[in-house]
Amino acid sequence: MSGDPAPSPATSSTSEVPEGTPAPMGPGVLASAQALLGDLRVAFQERVQLLSLELRQAGLALTQMIMFAVVVALLIVSAWLALMVGLFMASTAFGLHWSLAIGVVFAVNAGGAVGLWLKVRRLTMQLMLPATVRTIRASLPVSAATAAPAVASNEPVMTPVPPVPVKEAEHG
Repeated sequence: MSGDPAPSPATSSTSEVPEGTPAPMGPGVLASAQALLGDLRVAFQERVQLLSLELRQAGLALTQMIMFAVVVALLIVSAWLALMVGLFMASTAFGLHWSLAIGVVFAVNAGGAVGLWLKVRRLTMQLMLPATVRTIRASLPVSAATAAPAVASNEPVMTPVPPVPVKEAEHG
C-alpha cells in the first residue's frame, strides 16, 4: 500500500520471518528441550522402577496369601475331622452300633457336600454375566436381540416353528 513506509536498509528481507513459520530455535531452546527430554526419561525410569518394585511386593503378598489359605484349609479339614470323630464317639456313647455311627458321619458329610455342590451350581450362572448380557441385549435392535442365543438365561434356546395346518378328522 502507498501509506506503508519503505523498508529501511537495516531490516533486510532475509532477516524477516514470514507469518506462520516457527521462530528459529536458538541454543538455549535446544538445550532446554534436551534437558526436558532427559528429565522425562528419568521420571519414566523411576515410575517403571516403582511399578516393578510394587509388582514384586504384590507377588510376594499373593504368595503369602496362598500359603496361608493352604494352612487355613488344612486346619479346617483337621477341625472337621475332629468334629466327625466326636460325632462318631457321641453316637457310639449313646448306644448306637459303630456301623450306624459311621453311617451318621457319612450322611452328615454327604449332606454338606450336596448342599455346597448345589450352591456352586447356582453360582455358575453368575460367571456368565447375566446383567451385562441383558443390558447389551436391551441396547441391540430388535432383530439382533432376537437372533442372539439366550446364553445367560436359564431358558432354553428355542427357534420359532411355523404352525402346521391341522386337518379335521373325518367321522364316518
